[in-house]
Amino acid sequence: TRYELVDPDDSLPLGIGASGVLYVSRQLDRETVSEYSVTVRAIDGGGLTGTTNIRAIISDVNDNRPLFEKTSFSFNITENCSFDKNNSCFVGWTMAGDNDTTSTLSYSVDEGMFPFEIDNGCLFVAANGTLDFEKKRSYSFRIYVSDGLFVDSAIVNVTVLNVNDNAPYFASCLTGCCGDLPSGQFVNIKLSVVENSVRSSPLVHVAACDSDGDTVFYDIRLDGEGDLSAIKLKNSSTGV
Repeated sequence: TRYELVDPDDSLPLGIGASGVLYVSRQLDRETVSEYSVTVRAIDGGGLTGTTNIRAIISDVNDNRPLFEKTSFSFNITENCSFDKNNSCFVGWTMAGDNDTTSTLSYSVDEGMFPFEIDNGCLFVAANGTLDFEKKRSYSFRIYVSDGLFVDSAIVNVTVLNVNDNAPYFASCLTGCCGDLPSGQFVNIKLSVVENSVRSSPLVHVAACDSDGDTVFYDIRLDGEGDLSAIKLKNSSTGV
């Protein structure tokens, strides 16, 4: 008895020996073709034949590296980002793919990049982490994806957006922002004003600063009893 394939396609990577052993004739790639169907004919010495159908399913092995969708990701996030029920603040998705169906992907962030963490492609600020525009306005780091054998990486750029989360403070000197005072303390200014001062004569120029960079406006209020009718704030923008 001898064996042969019935109408084999030139692209078929399978062959059959005279003894009936089906074998691989060239390189297989499950990601290109995942299975093959062939018909085998058996021929005896008298010329009689019989056929059978064989379905060859290609098993997957880890021979492809995972790949991020992009080589770099850019995100904007406000410094007061809202934490969800899982006590994390969402930054953005950094998805990767792998052509191997049996691969399990794991993600990681460069060491020392707290407060950023990543889980299944989701980049977030950890529960006990904070962002502060006034201290650090941007971050750049690498993230990694691994299938247990192969690794890919991508660059992440995060821009921290400012929000108005700092109260203005009066400077410890009158000429500009030359040093702020601890929270809750005030700059006390005592003035001696002659009674025949000319109307609209400047008395003092106070200076206040804002860490958020916001424009500061001034007004004047009486602390206790008295009459402010003779003293006015000449310019609410300059503090004169």
